[in-house]
Amino acid sequence: MNRFALDLLFGSQANGHRHSRNAYFQILSPFPTAIEDSSTFMYSDFTTVKSRKKRKNKYPKAPPTSDLLAAAREEIRHSEWFAQCSQIIENAWKTFSAVDASTSRTPKVLCLGLGSPSSSQIARVQLAFLAETCKRLNVAHDMVFVYDPVFTPEDMELFTELQMIVLSETRAQRRLCVGSADNILHASL
Repeated sequence: MNRFALDLLFGSQANGHRHSRNAYFQILSPFPTAIEDSSTFMYSDFTTVKSRKKRKNKYPKAPPTSDLLAAAREEIRHSEWFAQCSQIIENAWKTFSAVDASTSRTPKVLCLGLGSPSSSQIARVQLAFLAETCKRLNVAHDMVFVYDPVFTPEDMELFTELQMIVLSETRAQRRLCVGSADNILHASL
């Protein structure tokens, strides 16, 4: 840098004497003018990092669907809402049974569009409602027919455990066509 630029920057004189070029660099530069010896640098505060333990169960495993269903059934069983619904259904069931008293057929329940109990809380609550209603009406679970195209293998296993019959699509369509003649209570949930 020439003297003219230094004079413009600092003025021609400051405190009665001229600034040198070294003073200019010391003022502008925050770094030392000489490089220090790198052998004096120490890693005294350095700590080695240990690798993390790999977690086998990163996400907790969901409880079995049958346990979730049992909890939903227990909750429904003790609710005031279910008591009111049960009373309405029992009154309708008595009327239905009195009209059809001439036949001694076992009542059947057809449930369509339930959803997947293994993946949907709403479907589990609906299944709990269906199971508790059948229990109150003395309908055996082997007389309950269910169908939904979204059923998973886990759902099929649950229905087998509950002794409910899972229909194929063609059997469900056939049941709908002859349902009134077979004394079927349609449960559209």
